[in-house]
Amino acid sequence: MNDSERFDFLKKHIALLERAVHEFNRALPQPDFFATLKRFRYKNPTPLTFLVLKMSRIVAGLYAMLTLTKSGLFQDAGGVCRIIYECIHDIEFIMDGLTKDSFPPEKQEVVDNFFKKEISTPEAMLNTMSKSPTIPRKKIYPTVGRFLSPQNPDRPQRIVKVLEEVMSGYIHAAYSHIMEMYEGISKTFMMSGAIGRISAWTNQIALITHSALNDFSILARELNLSQLEVELISARNELEDSDVYKSI
Repeated sequence: MNDSERFDFLKKHIALLERAVHEFNRALPQPDFFATLKRFRYKNPTPLTFLVLKMSRIVAGLYAMLTLTKSGLFQDAGGVCRIIYECIHDIEFIMDGLTKDSFPPEKQEVVDNFFKKEISTPEAMLNTMSKSPTIPRKKIYPTVGRFLSPQNPDRPQRIVKVLEEVMSGYIHAAYSHIMEMYEGISKTFMMSGAIGRISAWTNQIALITHSALNDFSILARELNLSQLEVELISARNELEDSDVYKSI
């Protein structure tokens, strides 16, 4: 595939993920408009609500990565990539609880904390100076490792940790990540885009899209959306057989 074909191929799979989120959303209670907040919020959110919201962020991020990658803006594509990886691993952390006879209290606490957090005014933030609770990453990695490979969780959890840490360099503008923009021949920083690295980053998008297709198919099964589950698994298999994925 040439670059244009790669983008079209990936966009087709991301569009399926987008349609899946719409179907997931229709299967759940919708949020209400709260006049006091001037925003939509869920009255009784569940772990399934958590999953759908995180999945919507994944799809938005994948579209952003496509746009940034087309322009060679890999520093920013890497930052979005880090966000998507965190969403995927959060999803798998919560999904692991759906396999239990009853949803574990520690995972319910994570869901509850997620929905408690609101956008504060600068004044309120200055007055409280408190940090909202988030999922400790050290709890995420072992659970995701067991979710992905129950028989051998050690290697998957190490990979999950490494993926997040590597991409965090783009979020925090790390030295080694900034130096990826430096071009030795012209002795300049390629700040407007490095077109020569498009192929490597379409590989990265393919890798994330594959993980998303897998997780989305699990939720489709949970919601009894059997036709959608078949489509997602078929798309995942097609991606696995493609040049854009095999060259990873």
